[in-house]
Amino acid sequence: MRPCRIPKRIWCYFSVRGRPTACWSGTSSSSLSDLRGFVDSGYPPAGIVTDASVRYGVAEVHQATLLDSTDSRRQPRSRSPGTYVLEFDPVYKVCARVYSVKIGGRSRTVTYIDAHDGKAYDFPLRTSRPFRIHRVEINPVNVLRDLWEDWHRKHG
Repeated sequence: MRPCRIPKRIWCYFSVRGRPTACWSGTSSSSLSDLRGFVDSGYPPAGIVTDASVRYGVAEVHQATLLDSTDSRRQPRSRSPGTYVLEFDPVYKVCARVYSVKIGGRSRTVTYIDAHDGKAYDFPLRTSRPFRIHRVEINPVNVLRDLWEDWHRKHG
């Protein structure tokens, strides 16, 4: 992995009931720049509205500091356990403890251990293009309620 030149934040959210985790890019500030609102007014919210989509079933939101970046061609397998954000799709990203990109003929499969629930998952890739992989350090503090309260204070 090569060192990052510009430190930035990545916002990680964790779904309920053992669904896979996911992340989206944010800013270096404490507020989420692509947050557009919440699906309902109650807490916990049914979903979070971002620039990219609506995220349903979100139970936790954490800031994560970007440590290094690479891609799936340069590093098709995690070198050691850690926390990795796999950006295999423009909207959906996965937080993994370890990962492996397996290439067999014309098929490519990503296998990973989920960073939140510790379960093994795999999925086929639809493209042969390499995707970005970031090693991150996740802050253990769940900021979902803070984001929710701050948004409601600003938008009434």
